[in-house]
Amino acid sequence: MVAYVAYLIAVLWQSELIDARKSKKRKAIFVFLCFVELFLLTGLRGYDVGSDTRTYLDRFLEKKGITFFGIFELEPKGFEYGYQIFQNFCAFTGMNETGYLFAVAAVIYIPFFVFVYKYSEHPEISILVYFAFNLFYYSLGIFRQMIALSLCLTTVPLILKRKPVSFVVVTCIAGSFHMTAFVWMVTYFLYAFINRRQIKWAILIAAVALPVGEILMKPIFELIERYHFYFDNIENYRTSPDDSFFMFFVFCSILIATQVFGYFEKKKTPCERLSLMCLCLCVIEVSLARFFVLTARAVTYFSVYLTITLPSWLEKCFDDKWRYYFRVTLTLALLIITITMSFYGNKHICPFVFFWQ
Repeated sequence: MVAYVAYLIAVLWQSELIDARKSKKRKAIFVFLCFVELFLLTGLRGYDVGSDTRTYLDRFLEKKGITFFGIFELEPKGFEYGYQIFQNFCAFTGMNETGYLFAVAAVIYIPFFVFVYKYSEHPEISILVYFAFNLFYYSLGIFRQMIALSLCLTTVPLILKRKPVSFVVVTCIAGSFHMTAFVWMVTYFLYAFINRRQIKWAILIAAVALPVGEILMKPIFELIERYHFYFDNIENYRTSPDDSFFMFFVFCSILIATQVFGYFEKKKTPCERLSLMCLCLCVIEVSLARFFVLTARAVTYFSVYLTITLPSWLEKCFDDKWRYYFRVTLTLALLIITITMSFYGNKHICPFVFFWQ
């Protein structure tokens, strides 16, 4: 845990030292430093740090010595084809386990930090949100989905500039790494309609979905053979009710806070509108996650936009004096959530060790 907390403290210290909001150049330097530090931290980690890291590395090692044409020899019942090609290519280049962890880290973190640089008002808050809402934890072990999520982040300019063909192509590539990425398709079509009325409807739909989520989702996912085992062992894979209700409470509280502080009436950038819409979708997804772990997985495609919504809310709803106090309060709250919910007692990522230890 010490390594992770040290990284977050370094992020906050660098934020004060560089003062990223003064210019784009300072912001670029700050974001680049944060990326390099996280890239090194995760790339040099031990091979058992992360929930599924060992499983992915074992599959990677099975492909060692593969020929160029072998890159495209795919297993029909294996992982999604996009991930298999990525894995096989890395094996073809002769990478060892650490090299592969660096390759995965690059594909996951580069799009995220570019996204933060382009759209976040307070990059340090965005990074804290990434940790607090378990996205960093997922990046250490759930390789396929986090690669898919990062690819989906690259579609934001395509949504804002209304380029449907490019958007569908990139989202399909993301889906070739993890099938849950196809849920991201809905954002292109919903983006033009977000307003306060839709947010209220989202909360209402979530309240209805809470008791009937399993009934709605089961027949849909039973059509996909590879996910049958989630239903055959539903009690083992059911999302914790406490976690679901906590997340539901958090998202609804943020929506209420944005209403109370007049965020809806503020002029917002196109990306801020998109992020607010994703927050609404989070409410619905989290309510369904009460019953089904695959729906919980889909939440990440929308919850990542809290990295934009919270900094934007902080910037637009408070004057300079109050902004400082709320920024400090929000920072402490996110640190506490990160330490208590993501790190403390998490045997998958704690203790952190380097690969040589």
